[in-house]
Amino acid sequence: MSAELVIREAGLSGKYGPSLTDDSKLCPADYAATGFSIECRNVPGPVQFFLNGNWVGTENVAPYMIAGDSNSNIHKWTAPTSDFTVECHYATKKISAKVTIFCPPPAAPRSFAVPEAAASTTMQTTMQTTMQTPTQTPTQTPTPLPTQAPSPPPMTMSKGNNCINIKGSMFKNKVLPAGWTVEGTSVWYRKNSKFGGVVPGGTADLNYMFISPMTSNFGITLNMTTHDVTDFNDCWIKFRYGLHLMKQNEPTQSVDGNTYVKAYHNRDGTAVEAWSVDENFHAISTKTSLRAGMMYMITIGARSANLKVNNIVMFPCTGNECTPESPVWGKGVSMCA
Repeated sequence: MSAELVIREAGLSGKYGPSLTDDSKLCPADYAATGFSIECRNVPGPVQFFLNGNWVGTENVAPYMIAGDSNSNIHKWTAPTSDFTVECHYATKKISAKVTIFCPPPAAPRSFAVPEAAASTTMQTTMQTTMQTPTQTPTQTPTPLPTQAPSPPPMTMSKGNNCINIKGSMFKNKVLPAGWTVEGTSVWYRKNSKFGGVVPGGTADLNYMFISPMTSNFGITLNMTTHDVTDFNDCWIKFRYGLHLMKQNEPTQSVDGNTYVKAYHNRDGTAVEAWSVDENFHAISTKTSLRAGMMYMITIGARSANLKVNNIVMFPCTGNECTPESPVWGKGVSMCA
Protein backbone atom coordinates (compact mmCIF):
# COMPACT_ATOMS: atom_id res chain seq x y z
CA MET A 1 0.00 0.00 0.00
CA SER A 2 1.21 3.47 -0.82
CA ALA A 3 1.90 6.23 1.69
CA GLU A 4 -1.03 8.55 2.34
CA LEU A 5 -2.40 11.28 4.58
CA VAL A 6 -5.89 10.43 5.79
CA ILE A 7 -8.55 11.93 8.05
CA ARG A 8 -9.31 9.86 11.13
CA GLU A 9 -11.92 10.37 13.84
CA ALA A 10 -10.62 11.03 17.34
CA GLY A 11 -11.09 8.54 20.15
CA LEU A 12 -10.59 4.82 20.52
CA SER A 13 -12.68 3.86 17.51
CA GLY A 14 -10.68 6.13 15.23
CA LYS A 15 -12.79 5.50 12.14
CA TYR A 16 -11.07 6.40 8.89
CA GLY A 17 -12.29 9.24 6.70
CA PRO A 18 -11.14 10.37 3.26
CA SER A 19 -7.55 10.53 2.08
CA LEU A 20 -6.08 14.01 1.65
CA THR A 21 -4.63 15.19 -1.65
CA ASP A 22 -3.86 18.56 -3.21
CA ASP A 23 -7.51 19.14 -4.13
CA SER A 24 -9.15 17.95 -0.90
CA LYS A 25 -11.94 19.88 0.80
CA LEU A 26 -12.42 19.61 4.55
CA CYS A 27 -15.31 20.79 6.73
CA PRO A 28 -14.30 20.50 10.42
CA ALA A 29 -17.96 20.79 11.41
CA ASP A 30 -18.51 17.33 9.91
CA TYR A 31 -16.50 15.92 12.82
CA ALA A 32 -17.99 18.08 15.59
CA ALA A 33 -19.31 15.02 17.46
CA THR A 34 -16.03 13.12 17.67
CA GLY A 35 -13.22 15.47 16.69
CA PHE A 36 -10.64 14.33 14.18
CA SER A 37 -6.95 14.16 13.34
CA ILE A 38 -4.68 13.41 10.38
CA GLU A 39 -2.74 10.16 10.10
CA CYS A 40 0.35 9.48 8.00
CA ARG A 41 -0.20 5.86 6.89
CA ASN A 42 1.85 3.08 5.32
CA VAL A 43 5.22 4.68 6.07
CA PRO A 44 8.17 3.67 8.27
CA GLY A 45 8.68 5.63 11.48
CA PRO A 46 9.62 7.96 12.85
CA VAL A 47 7.74 10.65 10.98
CA GLN A 48 7.51 14.40 11.44
CA PHE A 49 4.59 16.66 10.59
CA PHE A 50 4.74 20.13 9.07
CA LEU A 51 1.83 22.56 8.79
CA ASN A 52 2.19 25.43 6.32
CA GLY A 53 5.94 24.90 6.36
CA ASN A 54 6.26 24.93 10.15
CA TRP A 55 7.37 21.90 12.11
CA VAL A 56 4.53 20.54 14.28
CA GLY A 57 6.08 17.49 15.94
CA THR A 58 7.47 13.98 15.63
CA GLU A 59 5.71 10.61 15.97
CA ASN A 60 7.87 7.56 16.69
CA VAL A 61 5.28 4.77 16.90
CA ALA A 62 2.29 4.00 14.66
CA PRO A 63 -0.36 5.25 14.31
CA TYR A 64 1.46 8.42 13.24
CA MET A 65 -1.04 11.16 14.15
CA ILE A 66 -0.49 14.90 13.77
CA ALA A 67 -1.78 15.49 17.32
CA GLY A 68 -0.52 12.21 18.79
CA ASP A 69 -2.37 9.41 20.52
CA SER A 70 -2.40 7.48 23.80
CA ASN A 71 -2.31 3.73 23.18
CA SER A 72 -4.22 4.24 19.91
CA ASN A 73 -6.71 6.62 21.54
CA ILE A 74 -6.55 9.31 18.85
CA HIS A 75 -6.14 12.86 20.19
CA LYS A 76 -8.29 15.63 18.73
CA TRP A 77 -6.54 18.05 16.39
CA THR A 78 -7.52 21.70 16.05
CA ALA A 79 -7.49 22.41 12.34
CA PRO A 80 -6.68 25.87 10.94
CA THR A 81 -9.65 28.07 10.10
CA SER A 82 -8.31 28.69 6.60
CA ASP A 83 -6.74 26.59 3.84
CA PHE A 84 -3.55 24.77 4.81
CA THR A 85 -0.79 22.49 3.58
CA VAL A 86 0.15 19.45 5.66
CA GLU A 87 3.31 17.40 5.13
CA CYS A 88 4.57 14.10 6.51
CA HIS A 89 8.34 13.50 6.32
CA TYR A 90 9.66 9.96 6.74
CA ALA A 91 13.04 8.38 6.01
CA THR A 92 14.27 10.51 3.10
CA LYS A 93 10.80 11.07 1.58
CA LYS A 94 7.69 13.11 2.18
CA ILE A 95 4.01 13.27 1.20
CA SER A 96 1.85 16.39 1.33
CA ALA A 97 -1.67 17.67 0.74
CA LYS A 98 -3.07 21.16 0.08
CA VAL A 99 -6.42 21.25 1.83
CA THR A 100 -9.27 23.73 1.32
CA ILE A 101 -11.52 24.49 4.30
CA PHE A 102 -15.01 24.38 2.84
CA CYS A 103 -18.39 23.74 4.45
CA PRO A 104 -21.37 23.62 2.06
CA PRO A 105 -24.12 26.14 2.86
CA PRO A 106 -27.14 24.72 4.68
CA ALA A 107 -30.12 23.61 2.62
CA ALA A 108 -32.51 26.41 1.61
CA PRO A 109 -35.56 26.78 3.92
CA ARG A 110 -38.83 25.32 2.71
CA SER A 111 -41.09 27.74 0.73
CA PHE A 112 -44.61 28.41 1.92
CA ALA A 113 -47.62 29.73 -0.11
CA VAL A 114 -48.05 33.51 -0.05
CA PRO A 115 -51.48 35.17 -0.40
CA GLU A 116 -52.07 36.43 -3.93
CA ALA A 117 -52.16 40.12 -2.97
CA ALA A 118 -49.01 39.86 -0.90
CA ALA A 119 -47.28 37.96 -3.69
CA SER A 120 -48.13 40.72 -6.17
CA THR A 121 -46.77 43.40 -3.85
CA THR A 122 -43.62 41.43 -3.18
CA MET A 123 -43.02 40.89 -6.90
CA GLN A 124 -43.45 44.60 -7.70
CA THR A 125 -41.06 45.58 -4.91
CA THR A 126 -38.52 43.03 -6.09
CA MET A 127 -38.71 44.24 -9.70
CA GLN A 128 -38.32 47.89 -8.67
CA THR A 129 -35.35 47.06 -6.48
CA THR A 130 -33.76 45.03 -9.29
CA MET A 131 -34.22 47.84 -11.83
CA GLN A 132 -32.83 50.50 -9.46
CA THR A 133 -29.80 48.57 -8.31
CA PRO A 134 -26.77 49.21 -10.58
CA THR A 135 -24.71 46.26 -11.70
CA GLN A 136 -21.48 46.07 -9.71
CA THR A 137 -18.13 45.47 -11.33
CA PRO A 138 -16.84 42.04 -10.26
CA THR A 139 -13.95 42.16 -7.80
CA GLN A 140 -10.80 40.76 -9.35
CA THR A 141 -9.38 37.81 -7.43
CA PRO A 142 -5.65 38.28 -6.80
CA THR A 143 -3.30 35.58 -8.00
CA PRO A 144 -2.11 33.60 -4.96
CA LEU A 145 1.55 33.83 -4.06
CA PRO A 146 3.69 30.68 -4.27
CA THR A 147 3.73 28.60 -1.10
CA GLN A 148 6.92 29.13 0.85
CA ALA A 149 9.21 26.10 1.00
CA PRO A 150 9.00 24.35 4.38
CA SER A 151 11.69 25.25 6.88
CA PRO A 152 13.54 22.55 8.84
CA PRO A 153 12.86 22.01 12.54
CA PRO A 154 14.51 24.53 14.89
CA MET A 155 18.23 23.90 15.17
CA THR A 156 21.53 25.76 15.14
CA MET A 157 24.16 24.88 12.57
CA SER A 158 27.64 26.39 12.56
CA LYS A 159 28.34 28.25 9.34
CA GLY A 160 30.78 27.25 6.64
CA ASN A 161 32.30 24.16 8.28
CA ASN A 162 29.67 21.42 7.77
CA CYS A 163 29.03 21.14 11.49
CA ILE A 164 25.77 20.33 13.20
CA ASN A 165 25.21 22.05 16.54
CA ILE A 166 21.84 21.27 18.12
CA LYS A 167 21.05 23.20 21.28
CA GLY A 168 18.63 22.18 23.99
CA SER A 169 16.73 25.43 23.53
CA MET A 170 15.07 23.98 20.40
CA PHE A 171 12.58 22.36 22.79
CA LYS A 172 11.41 25.64 24.28
CA ASN A 173 7.60 25.90 24.12
CA LYS A 174 7.34 22.21 23.12
CA VAL A 175 5.70 19.42 25.09
CA LEU A 176 8.56 17.51 26.73
CA PRO A 177 8.63 14.01 28.20
CA ALA A 178 8.18 13.95 31.97
CA GLY A 179 11.27 15.14 33.84
CA TRP A 180 12.79 17.34 31.11
CA THR A 181 12.84 21.14 31.32
CA VAL A 182 14.45 23.81 29.14
CA GLU A 183 16.57 26.54 30.70
CA GLY A 184 18.40 29.00 28.50
CA THR A 185 20.08 27.05 25.72
CA SER A 186 20.10 23.76 27.67
CA VAL A 187 17.69 20.94 28.42
CA TRP A 188 17.78 19.47 31.92
CA TYR A 189 16.58 16.09 33.22
CA ARG A 190 15.14 16.08 36.76
CA LYS A 191 16.88 19.28 37.81
CA ASN A 192 18.30 19.23 41.36
CA SER A 193 17.02 15.70 41.98
CA LYS A 194 19.01 13.61 44.46
CA PHE A 195 17.90 10.30 42.95
CA GLY A 196 21.10 8.32 42.31
CA GLY A 197 19.67 5.51 40.17
CA VAL A 198 19.20 5.33 36.43
CA VAL A 199 16.23 4.81 34.11
CA PRO A 200 16.27 2.48 31.10
CA GLY A 201 16.47 3.69 27.51
CA GLY A 202 13.12 4.70 26.07
CA THR A 203 11.76 6.09 29.35
CA ALA A 204 11.91 9.79 28.38
CA ASP A 205 13.38 10.33 24.91
CA LEU A 206 14.10 13.63 23.17
CA ASN A 207 14.22 13.41 19.38
CA TYR A 208 16.32 15.98 17.54
CA MET A 209 15.74 16.42 13.80
CA PHE A 210 18.54 17.78 11.61
CA ILE A 211 19.57 18.07 7.98
CA SER A 212 22.98 16.72 7.02
CA PRO A 213 25.11 19.51 5.50
CA MET A 214 27.32 17.08 3.56
CA THR A 215 27.78 13.42 2.65
CA SER A 216 30.02 11.99 5.37
CA ASN A 217 30.22 10.03 8.59
CA PHE A 218 29.89 12.26 11.64
CA GLY A 219 31.44 12.14 15.09
CA ILE A 220 28.89 12.77 17.86
CA THR A 221 29.57 14.29 21.26
CA LEU A 222 27.38 15.98 23.86
CA ASN A 223 28.32 18.99 25.94
CA MET A 224 26.94 18.03 29.35
CA THR A 225 26.95 19.57 32.80
CA THR A 226 27.17 16.85 35.46
CA HIS A 227 27.38 16.73 39.25
CA ASP A 228 29.24 13.57 40.20
CA VAL A 229 31.93 11.24 38.89
CA THR A 230 29.74 8.14 39.27
CA ASP A 231 26.16 9.42 39.57
CA PHE A 232 24.26 12.20 37.79
CA ASN A 233 26.67 12.06 34.87
CA ASP A 234 25.21 10.28 31.83
CA CYS A 235 22.35 9.94 29.38
CA TRP A 236 21.36 7.61 26.53
CA ILE A 237 22.02 8.24 22.86
CA LYS A 238 20.51 6.39 19.89
CA PHE A 239 20.64 6.87 16.13
CA ARG A 240 18.25 5.13 13.77
CA TYR A 241 20.96 4.10 11.28
CA GLY A 242 23.30 2.72 13.95
CA LEU A 243 26.40 3.91 15.79
CA HIS A 244 30.11 3.14 15.81
CA LEU A 245 32.06 3.06 19.08
CA MET A 246 35.72 3.79 18.34
CA LYS A 247 39.04 4.05 20.16
CA GLN A 248 42.55 4.23 18.76
CA ASN A 249 44.19 0.79 18.31
CA GLU A 250 40.95 -1.07 19.02
CA PRO A 251 38.51 -2.73 16.63
CA THR A 252 35.46 -0.64 15.91
CA GLN A 253 32.32 -1.75 17.72
CA SER A 254 28.94 -1.32 16.05
CA VAL A 255 25.40 -1.10 17.41
CA ASP A 256 22.14 -1.07 15.46
CA GLY A 257 19.51 1.62 15.36
CA ASN A 258 17.49 0.12 18.23
CA THR A 259 20.37 0.08 20.72
CA TYR A 260 20.92 2.81 23.32
CA VAL A 261 24.53 3.77 24.09
CA LYS A 262 25.53 5.49 27.32
CA ALA A 263 27.11 8.91 26.78
CA TYR A 264 28.90 10.41 29.75
CA HIS A 265 31.98 12.09 31.14
CA ASN A 266 33.75 11.22 34.40
CA ARG A 267 34.90 14.63 35.61
CA ASP A 268 34.38 14.89 39.37
CA GLY A 269 32.85 17.92 41.04
CA THR A 270 29.68 20.00 41.04
CA ALA A 271 28.35 21.56 37.84
CA VAL A 272 31.24 20.27 35.69
CA GLU A 273 30.87 20.89 31.97
CA ALA A 274 32.64 18.57 29.50
CA TRP A 275 32.26 16.62 26.23
CA SER A 276 30.97 13.06 26.25
CA VAL A 277 32.30 9.66 25.14
CA ASP A 278 30.80 6.28 25.92
CA GLU A 279 31.31 4.48 29.25
CA ASN A 280 34.53 2.80 28.01
CA PHE A 281 35.95 6.03 26.58
CA HIS A 282 35.02 5.17 23.01
CA ALA A 283 34.10 8.02 20.72
CA ILE A 284 30.61 7.80 19.26
CA SER A 285 30.04 8.30 15.54
CA THR A 286 27.47 7.44 12.90
CA LYS A 287 27.68 3.89 11.60
CA THR A 288 26.95 4.90 8.01
CA SER A 289 27.65 7.94 5.89
CA LEU A 290 24.87 10.52 6.03
CA ARG A 291 23.68 12.04 2.75
CA ALA A 292 23.82 15.77 2.11
CA GLY A 293 20.44 17.48 2.29
CA MET A 294 18.67 14.51 3.89
CA MET A 295 16.83 14.76 7.21
CA TYR A 296 17.80 12.52 10.13
CA MET A 297 16.85 12.09 13.77
CA ILE A 298 19.07 11.56 16.79
CA THR A 299 17.61 10.47 20.12
CA ILE A 300 18.81 11.59 23.55
CA GLY A 301 17.27 9.56 26.37
CA ALA A 302 17.00 10.21 30.08
CA ARG A 303 19.29 8.08 32.25
CA SER A 304 20.74 9.98 35.25
CA ALA A 305 18.89 12.62 37.24
CA ASN A 306 20.15 16.20 37.51
CA LEU A 307 21.93 16.04 34.14
CA LYS A 308 22.00 19.03 31.82
CA VAL A 309 22.58 18.64 28.07
CA ASN A 310 23.79 21.94 26.65
CA ASN A 311 24.17 20.94 23.02
CA ILE A 312 24.91 18.08 20.65
CA VAL A 313 27.78 18.58 18.25
CA MET A 314 28.27 16.49 15.12
CA PHE A 315 31.34 17.00 12.93
CA PRO A 316 32.46 15.27 9.71
CA CYS A 317 35.11 12.59 10.19
CA THR A 318 36.23 9.22 8.82
CA GLY A 319 37.59 6.16 10.64
CA ASN A 320 40.08 6.95 13.39
CA GLU A 321 39.56 10.66 12.77
CA CYS A 322 36.40 10.22 14.83
CA THR A 323 38.27 9.12 17.98
CA PRO A 324 39.21 11.49 20.86
CA GLU A 325 42.92 10.80 20.31
CA SER A 326 42.70 12.28 16.82
CA PRO A 327 43.34 16.00 16.27
CA VAL A 328 40.28 15.95 14.00
CA TRP A 329 38.09 15.17 17.03
CA GLY A 330 39.39 18.09 19.06
CA LYS A 331 39.34 20.39 16.06
CA GLY A 332 35.82 19.30 15.21
CA VAL A 333 34.60 19.99 18.74
CA SER A 334 36.24 23.41 18.98
CA MET A 335 35.16 24.39 15.47
CA CYS A 336 31.57 23.23 15.77
CA ALA A 337 30.69 24.15 19.34
